[in-house]
Amino acid sequence: MTGVSFEGEHYRIHGIKPGPPPAHPIGIWLGAYGPRMMRVTGRLADGWLPSVPRLPLDDIPERQKAIDEAARSAGRDPSEIRRIANVNGEITDGARSGFLRGPAGQWVEDLRRLREDYGFQDFIFWGDGDPDTQVRRFAEDVVPALRES
Repeated sequence: MTGVSFEGEHYRIHGIKPGPPPAHPIGIWLGAYGPRMMRVTGRLADGWLPSVPRLPLDDIPERQKAIDEAARSAGRDPSEIRRIANVNGEITDGARSGFLRGPAGQWVEDLRRLREDYGFQDFIFWGDGDPDTQVRRFAEDVVPALRES
C-alpha cells in the first residue's frame, strides 16, 4: 500500500499510511435540530442523537416525522435510523421537580415516555451533580427498572 501525500498552503504530509480497516461499520450520527439537518439525517445518517430536555418534548414528533419523510424520499427505511437521546437531569431522593429531575422511579417513567411516545431506542446519561453518584444511581436504580418495564 502506498502512502498518501498532500501539499497544501498551510499543511503538508508525506507517506501517511492508513491503519487497518475497522472491524465493524462506523456509523454517522447527527445530534442536530434544525429542519435542514433533519432532512440530512433522514437522507444520509445512521442515527439521530439529540439532547433532551434541550430539545423540548413538544418538538420531537415534528423532528422524527421530518427524518422519516426524508428517509423515505431517499429510498431508505426510516426504521434503520437509530434514535438515541442524550438525557440530562438529576436523580434525587426528593420529590419530582421537573422532567428528568427527581427520584429513580420518575426517571423510569420519563425514559419510558421517551421510548414509547417519542420513539427513542436508547439513552446516553449525563447527570447533574456528583458524577460518580449520578452514574451509580442511573446504573443501579434506573436502568434495571426501565428494562423490567
